[in-house]
Amino acid sequence: MPWLWLPWQWEKTPFANDLHIQYGQIVSVSDRAIYPGQADRVVDAIKASADVEFNIAERLSGKARQAFALAAGMFTVAQAVALGAFRPGNVNTVEARWILGFALAAVIALAAAALTTVKADATVVSGDLSLDLLEDELNLAYTGDQDVVGRIGTYYLGVVRSRREANTVRRRWYRRVRVCVVVCITAIVSELVVSLAARMA
Repeated sequence: MPWLWLPWQWEKTPFANDLHIQYGQIVSVSDRAIYPGQADRVVDAIKASADVEFNIAERLSGKARQAFALAAGMFTVAQAVALGAFRPGNVNTVEARWILGFALAAVIALAAAALTTVKADATVVSGDLSLDLLEDELNLAYTGDQDVVGRIGTYYLGVVRSRREANTVRRRWYRRVRVCVVVCITAIVSELVVSLAARMA
């Protein structure tokens, strides 16, 4: 009899081949029935996976905001230093052009980072359990319907899939945020180097 690995322990079930598990998480369940006690545990695992996807969404949004805040803070400091370098006699024409060029590049990259951060933090449509649907299933459970747990598990699978798809979109935008922030910080550091060199000359 095959063995099925669940996150909390080993369980033996005649339908282990109908459950597809990836990295310790159940990603799909076939239409064949499993024992009621095991169905409860499978539903719990799927619910836990839905919670994990929600936490991932929160972390991606938070990391995008933090990256943008870092770039914005560095930009503010760099402009204060650059303005000090523009005092009469501190910079020549070539140095002034380099400082302005790096500042312009930093502004463009920071604006792009702001836009991608908004996208990464935006609300993405994802599935959820309908209260009306849960109410119907609750009424069926009171009538003795033995398939309620299985159907709820199927509903939760839809929620997990939709949240993973939404997180895939968030990850793409977060990668773009990082690229924009790296470009912005590179321009800021270059501007600071030229500004400080001009002030020390």
